[in-house]
Amino acid sequence: MVTITSTKHEMTMAQPVNPRIEKVLNKLLEPNFKLKDDAYLNLLLTHLTSKSNEDNDAIYQQEANKEFILLWMKQAILYWEETETISSTLTCTFALNLMGYMCKDEHIFLKMNQERMFERLLAIIIDYFKCFAVQPSIELAYIKLLSSFLNHASGLQWIISNEHWKFVMNSSLNPHTVYISREGYKFMASMLEKSTIVDSNYAKDILHSLLTPLINARSQTSENGTAIVRDEEALYHSISPILSLLTKMLETFMESKNEGNIKDIILMLEEHFDLEKTLRDLTTFVKKEDFLFDLYKILTIWCFLIVYIKYSENLVVFYGKIENQLIGIFYDATSQLNVSNMLKLCHLSLIYWNNMKSKIPASSNLNSSEISLENQLLVLQIFPAFAMRKCITDEDEHYRSLFLQKFFSKVPPHTLRVWYKWRMHLKDTFSLSDGILALKYFLHSKQFYYRENAVLAFQCLIYFVKDITDLLYQRPDLIHGLLGQPDYIILILECMKVIIDEFTITWKESVETLCILCVTNSFLSVTIWPPKIVISSLQLMEKALVKHMTPEMALLIDTGEDSTINSILTMLKAKLHDSDWEVRDSAVEMVRTVIVSAYTKFSSFGERVVANEFPTSILLMATRDGNSFVRATSLKCLQEMTKVDELWNVLIHEGHILEKIIRILYVEQEGIVRTEAAALIDSIYTNREVSVVTLSKFYDIMHHAVIADLHWETRVNALQFWKNVINRHLFQQGMIDGDFPEFTFSKEKRKIINLNEVEVKMRLIKVLNQLSENGCLSAFQFALQDDCDLEVTKYATDAVNDFVLLLKKYRITTCDVSTDTTISKPSHHSPQPDTSKSQPNRNFASVNSSCSSSNDSVMDEVLDSLDANLLESIFNSLDQPPDDFVEMQGRRMLSPNKFLESVYSDLAYHVEQKSNWIESIDNFNSLLDDILKEYDVNEINEMDCY
Repeated sequence: MVTITSTKHEMTMAQPVNPRIEKVLNKLLEPNFKLKDDAYLNLLLTHLTSKSNEDNDAIYQQEANKEFILLWMKQAILYWEETETISSTLTCTFALNLMGYMCKDEHIFLKMNQERMFERLLAIIIDYFKCFAVQPSIELAYIKLLSSFLNHASGLQWIISNEHWKFVMNSSLNPHTVYISREGYKFMASMLEKSTIVDSNYAKDILHSLLTPLINARSQTSENGTAIVRDEEALYHSISPILSLLTKMLETFMESKNEGNIKDIILMLEEHFDLEKTLRDLTTFVKKEDFLFDLYKILTIWCFLIVYIKYSENLVVFYGKIENQLIGIFYDATSQLNVSNMLKLCHLSLIYWNNMKSKIPASSNLNSSEISLENQLLVLQIFPAFAMRKCITDEDEHYRSLFLQKFFSKVPPHTLRVWYKWRMHLKDTFSLSDGILALKYFLHSKQFYYRENAVLAFQCLIYFVKDITDLLYQRPDLIHGLLGQPDYIILILECMKVIIDEFTITWKESVETLCILCVTNSFLSVTIWPPKIVISSLQLMEKALVKHMTPEMALLIDTGEDSTINSILTMLKAKLHDSDWEVRDSAVEMVRTVIVSAYTKFSSFGERVVANEFPTSILLMATRDGNSFVRATSLKCLQEMTKVDELWNVLIHEGHILEKIIRILYVEQEGIVRTEAAALIDSIYTNREVSVVTLSKFYDIMHHAVIADLHWETRVNALQFWKNVINRHLFQQGMIDGDFPEFTFSKEKRKIINLNEVEVKMRLIKVLNQLSENGCLSAFQFALQDDCDLEVTKYATDAVNDFVLLLKKYRITTCDVSTDTTISKPSHHSPQPDTSKSQPNRNFASVNSSCSSSNDSVMDEVLDSLDANLLESIFNSLDQPPDDFVEMQGRRMLSPNKFLESVYSDLAYHVEQKSNWIESIDNFNSLLDDILKEYDVNEINEMDCY
């Protein structure tokens, strides 16, 4: 076979074609061509068809590629005609997709049409299908090719003259795959829209071909409305594809911006085919659920389209018509559709209404009305979730009465009629499964609601949780039913969490938000709920604690021992010992939120946290819990405790936190736990003063974390610690807010001194020497030169950059600093592994900031041992962290001279070089090389890859 090169006389271009493209495309036509993975050709197609940027060279290159691709297609068709076969399905699909991309350009389309390339290719495909089964990929690619013709008048005329739209319609009605049906639907909608401009009668003919079976089905009804259809299943099977195609076409029209063309099509459907009456007549005698839903779905879309086209100029009339017609559809559908399809219809109505609103000028402000369509649809959508409330006796509550007044003021009478009709229909058929489905649809539809709608839903939910709680206290026999389907309660709580998070409602919009803690705590006290319900409840309470408690409100509920917050903390203390790790994890998260509140807003919480012994319990969980996620969360909680004085005093004197946290970072096997341990050491260093001995141990373990840890996030947190070490040393030398002031007080000289350039330079040299001694410079140099983790290198570059700029600003050179370099021996502070699970502190040297007597030390060790034995079974330490560890790496002391030599060169060069290497893996030339290599190498032993 003759190959094509870019030197042929037909090609005149400013840029040569990439030789790899030539080679790959020529290989595709070879009979023995075979790729193991068709993803290569998809990627190649993406690269060839992607739009070029503004760069002129890229544009010229793209035009050169188009010229070559055109020649390649001519050669491919000629070759297939000569051999009377297609080399492979992959190649044919690739060629059709590439041709579709090219034919969007009318000039190229005309070139191809002059040589009858489309007819010739279609003949080859038809002959191929006669010998082999129809290939869905080729069929789909051919539909995409015809769709590309609709981008210009010449292509449209070609389709009309050859009537190839009939092939697409047939493929859409009898699709081999869902992708063919989707692409066919899009083509038919676009074909109708385009042909309406050229010839409205031709568009009418297309509609007639499509709707004839539907019109014939309607004719099966007698004059008095009695159905004479003998086989409804067969009827549905025959017209279901037509209903699907009609639905997708109407949805496409709804999203179209060419309103003039769409208006002609919709009016044509109304005047010549009486679509709405046809559909309504069918609903009167159809009984099959799926059949009914398809009909009502089209009626819903039609309602929005026809009203918009007729009344969009008068927005008041438009809204009134939409509301009346849509609610009328729901009134009819209520007695015919099941709960699932009714909820689906509500969701689709929200989607269609959202599309309609995007076409209306923003100044119209349709949502300013007290009675919005969203509220009406919301009432219908969430109703099945609360249908079981018929079992609950109403209570005479002031706020509930206010809510009900507000509720009925936002729902017009005709929507309430639908609501009551549906309630009567569900009276004897309600199940929790219906409620679960309703809540899922609400979450799925939340993007279409406004805050006003969300507040209404939230109030319904919280009153319902309260009613469930009261009911279960009165009738404990109902608990078993709820326990059988825990997803029902979980989804109610999840909906409340989503509303709080995404709609940011406050007590100003809903005073009920202030009752979340009380209501949820009361609900948890009813019985022993499954873990998932407990987790959802704790997460909801956590959000309420963060977002719905102002200091004034805290004073109202935090007044006595029987207050809500006391009750919640008592419950949390019990949940810390739960057998389910997710419950323990959620409980620790909420304790963490309480501690954050104690630090930022409610200082009285600190005393309650100490009274409930949370510091020692959380510390024990951080070291001994059997689940790594719980240990990591406990360490996050401890990070917050370091900021509160009362809690820190407990941790340092009763919990011996310093020695334990160093050991965790040294022997812990789970990376997520070590990451949080490193963050905890950084938090202690930032917020608390520690002894010189402890600080030395911190330097040892954090240097070890940077150079020896295998988890990149742990290394990043360790580098954050070293960044804070630099900042503290600079602060100690007088730096404030990133710069040195003109004057400062010198502790050494005991007087105010002038910080001139000489003095600052001397202080910076002192800082460099100190950082060299504690291992900071060594840690940063190792991270900057790391070849394993790009993220570590990037973070190290960002962290040290300001310090390097400061050194350059004051002209610190390698001649100004020491050149001595020493490497320390392995640290003598390395924590030793535990040999007894019941004695977690054995063989540890005390690292407390204050010295204690030997008697106190012995007593503390005994108490710790007893506590560990007592709580070991409670914390379910089934996968207790083993004591395997890597040898502590000695703290290296890099000289300031060596450090400056390293960082004064281009600091970002190494990072940029690695980033470029990673990007080159996915570039176009690499893809072409991979295709050629896979093609050329046939016999590969896959074991060689490992």
